[in-house]
This record gives sequence, C-alpha cells and structure tokens, in this order.
Amino acid sequence: MQPTQLADTEEDVISHLMQALHLSSDTLDAHLAFANLFRQRGDSAKAIRLHQNLCGRSGLNAYDQQKIYLELARDYQAAGLLDRAEHLLLDLVKSPHADLRRQSRILLTKIYEQEREWHKAIQTLSPYMLRDHYRFRRACSHYYCELAAYATRQQDTQAAYAYLQQAQQQDEANIRIYWMRGELQLAQAQYTAALASLQSIQTYQAPFLPLTFAMQQAAYQALDAWPQWQDYLETCLRDYQWSSAALYLAQAYRQQKGAHAALQVLKHFFVRDPQLNLALHLLEWHQLEQQEFPHLPQKIDRQVSEAFYTLLLELQNKMPAFLCQNCGFSGHTLYWQCPKCQHWGTYQPQHQ
Repeated sequence: MQPTQLADTEEDVISHLMQALHLSSDTLDAHLAFANLFRQRGDSAKAIRLHQNLCGRSGLNAYDQQKIYLELARDYQAAGLLDRAEHLLLDLVKSPHADLRRQSRILLTKIYEQEREWHKAIQTLSPYMLRDHYRFRRACSHYYCELAAYATRQQDTQAAYAYLQQAQQQDEANIRIYWMRGELQLAQAQYTAALASLQSIQTYQAPFLPLTFAMQQAAYQALDAWPQWQDYLETCLRDYQWSSAALYLAQAYRQQKGAHAALQVLKHFFVRDPQLNLALHLLEWHQLEQQEFPHLPQKIDRQVSEAFYTLLLELQNKMPAFLCQNCGFSGHTLYWQCPKCQHWGTYQPQHQ
C-alpha cells in the first residue's frame, strides 16, 4: 500500500470513528482531538475538512460551535490561510465566553505578527492581558520597537522616539529599547546621550552589553574620550570578565600605542582568564606583530600559528553565540524573537 493510500485510509478511519461517536458537549473534545491529530502532523487540509464537517452537525450549543471555529482558525493559520483565520477570530473575540475571547486574541496577535501588522497586534491585546501577564507586555513592547524600526527606515526620527517611549511604558526591562535609542542618538551625533542609553542595558540584561561595544567605541572616539573608554572597559573586565571587553581594550591600546602594546594587553588578560575568543585574537595579532616588526624573533612558527588559528576558528563556529531561554534554540545571529518558539526577548548571548 502506498503512503498516500495509507494516509487516506487513516483519514477515513478517523472520519468513521467521529461519525460513530455521538456528537455532544461531552464528546466534543474527543472529536476535536481526532481532527487536531492531522494538524499536528502537518496535514492542515485534512484537519480543515474534519473541522468543517463538525461545524455542519447538529446537537451543539453556541459555545461548542465557537470551540470548533477556534480550532478551524488554528487550521487556517497552520495552512497559511491567514485571511480566513482572521475572519473567524474577529468574531470569536466578541464571544461572551472569557476563555474563548482570550485564546482568540492570542491567536489573532500571532497572525498579525506573521503579517507584520503591529498596530493591529497591539490593539488586539486587551487591557487585562497586558495588566496580568508579563509575556504579553513584553510582546507589546517589541511590537512598538518594530514600529520604531519601521519609522527609522522611513527617516521619521520623531515617530521612532515616540514608539520607543511607548515600548518602555509596556516593558521597561526590554533592552531593545535602549539599544535602538542609542543607535538613533549616535546617528544624530548625540554621543553622550547615546552612551547613557547603551550603558543602561547593564541595569536590565548585562550580558547584552558587549554587543554594544562597537557603538560605544564610536561614541567615545567622536568625543575624543579614549581614557574614559579605557576606564569603562576596565570596569567591565573587573565586574564581568568579558573577553569582548579585553579585546576592545587591546584595540584601544593599539589605536594609541601600536600593535606591540595591544598584544601585551591581550596576553595579560589571556593568561589571567584563558578564553577561546582571546586565543583567536592573540594568534591573529601575533601574526600582525610579526608583519609590523619583522626584526623580532618568531616565537611561533608561522604555519603552526595559522593551523592553530584555523582550528580555534572552527571550534568557535561550533559554539552557539545565542540561546533561547524558552525552547533551547541556538545560533550565531541575534534575534529579538526566537525563530523556533516565537517568544520575544528570550534569545540571549551565551559567550562574551
């Protein structure tokens, strides 16, 4: 028997079971579970057919009918038929039953996320959802950040700042707000304000702070404040032992005193706290020093040095830079929304 024949037979069996099982409020959940099996297995078309068949059967009250419509909306969303799902859900959010209203609003916001309709997503979240559930406030805060990002691309800086303020009102701990505000201020040459915004990330989620070092360095450089930048990095090293801080401190020394001085700084921190990232840069900068000062004796054979560098780079590429605290998804690119579980603000740095 071919796989498609087997699948069709399975659908027929489930359909017969559903027809044999008397449909009532007591048995509705069993009927829905049968149909949902197909959606969970990725066969939304069959789930839609089974749920549509349930809609046409008698013996159910209004609440039961709405439960079927909610599952049908889930089928439509899974199948990518977002307009049909939205049409059903816009009626269900008016249901007299609080549980159906809540589930419908949650699903509707997910659809608006997929469509990037951020204003509609914000409007769909009810006041009690925002008041009683932090995850909805966090999501709403990111919706405003998405609107701020769009306003920035449209060069509407005033609107971008306003959206970020609204994002902060929803979730003050959303570090994306301070990141984006710092970017805007840096672009407007408001360097002191940019530093204040970026450094405030430390208050809420310190592991994100090293990801802003490039922007901070640009601001300190524009202010011609290298001593203050070095002091700040040394403070970060004392408090957190971040390898990124050691690298930027070495870069600052290189800018001021040359490659040899920078290499000595890097060696100092590597010996004190050996880390893969530091080892990579130590080898790279040792090669640069040999090019800059060819008269110095070679302490590491060039071919050996390059081989070590390649090996360490491969090891580093195998280590995830970010990890979702909700589902465990990992990768090397920062996402504000986890690509796997779709939670906002749970994708965090692992190694700095």
